[in-house]
Amino acid sequence: MADSGGLARIASLSTTLALAGCLHITTQLQPEDQKIREQAEGEDCLYMFPFPVIIGRVTVDQARANAGYVTREPADGQYYRREFHPAPIVRVRRVELREGFFLLVAWRCIVVVGEPAQAP
Repeated sequence: MADSGGLARIASLSTTLALAGCLHITTQLQPEDQKIREQAEGEDCLYMFPFPVIIGRVTVDQARANAGYVTREPADGQYYRREFHPAPIVRVRRVELREGFFLLVAWRCIVVVGEPAQAP
């Protein structure tokens, strides 16, 4: 037979997790340049775990350097093999700030979309 203290802790934890919810916000930081193709995407992120302490910064330069594109090639049957190809962005179409929260983890990313030095 479980004690009432243990049940109260389980109920409290379940309520906290159920009410924690989730959040995802994308903010465009500059006007989008329609003349530049969306061929690659790069991001630079910071994550926050249960304790609200974040040390560091996200930069557009690092997001541009982390960029790449994904190809999907047919493999056996109906499945595709996805491969990431690093390709730093040289022409920027848009810059976004993506923020999110799910249960006890939060994140903030700067995302750069544009054309890489070598087109896919």
